[in-house]
Amino acid sequence: MCGRYASFLPAEFIARLFATVNPLPNLSPTWNMAPTMDALVIRRPSSGERHLDVLKWGLVPYFAKDLKKTRKPINARSETISKSGMFREAFAKRRCLVPASVYYEWRDDPDGKTPFAVGRARQAGVDS
Repeated sequence: MCGRYASFLPAEFIARLFATVNPLPNLSPTWNMAPTMDALVIRRPSSGERHLDVLKWGLVPYFAKDLKKTRKPINARSETISKSGMFREAFAKRRCLVPASVYYEWRDDPDGKTPFAVGRARQAGVDS
């Protein structure tokens, strides 16, 4: 994953789509979701029911002692995530879905980097 995405689908739509049961969070849509920002996620707490929650984007490793000094990675390679000491337990026990409307890839140009949004031509629940 690239490190930026857009999150603009209404919480009501996401909750209906994933049949979440908790009260809806109030989070503004954004075209520029970045690491450390609050993000909508679908997760299953110990109750087993789906919840639409707000979590801060980034992994706090289980071995972190000082949150201010700890590296908080935002992604992992799918080929090694189940073997990586940093991600192994979170991958096995604490997954969530991140409803990203689009994600960004970047191209290096002479004048800097140019972002390209990658997503469906028609967004479910947004287009008719």
